[in-house]
Amino acid sequence: MKPFELVVDFLGELVDESSPEFTKATLKSFQTVVITRKGQEEIVNKIRDIQNRILDEVGYFTEEDLRTVSEYTESFSKGQFIIAVTQLENEEEVKKTISWLEEVDSSKEDLIKLLKESVGTKAMNILRKAHSVHLKDYDGNKVSYSSEENGADKWIEVYRDMVNKSTQKNLLPYLRN
Repeated sequence: MKPFELVVDFLGELVDESSPEFTKATLKSFQTVVITRKGQEEIVNKIRDIQNRILDEVGYFTEEDLRTVSEYTESFSKGQFIIAVTQLENEEEVKKTISWLEEVDSSKEDLIKLLKESVGTKAMNILRKAHSVHLKDYDGNKVSYSSEENGADKWIEVYRDMVNKSTQKNLLPYLRN
């Protein structure tokens, strides 16, 4: 998280109305990742609080707990989708921003290094591999999404279907009553 926050801080100081569009897009993509990841941290803390309450106080899991945890899990998954799409779709803008910085202000070595790491081969391969999970449904069929908000909403629909089918196949046969 820290490298993304640093990029937002460093690049935020440089980008203004006269900056090239690709630098504005780069800044916006890093801001999206930071905001989304902070939201995910809050989600994890809320799920942990529910778990602690169940383990320490109540001793059992209610339907309300299940509903709440399911909603949080969906929100977390939606965040993962948004982060992956944002980073993958802005890879070229980040590379252009790196070239621009190297030409215009090579004294921003720390920023340039952070940007290069974010689009490095290793980082992008890990991201593509992680995002590949989003590109298939439960049966392994290819699914495509728009990069807009409705793409993340469509991912949630596919995710719900995957959870439902997995539950039907892997969990329900082992439950009694």
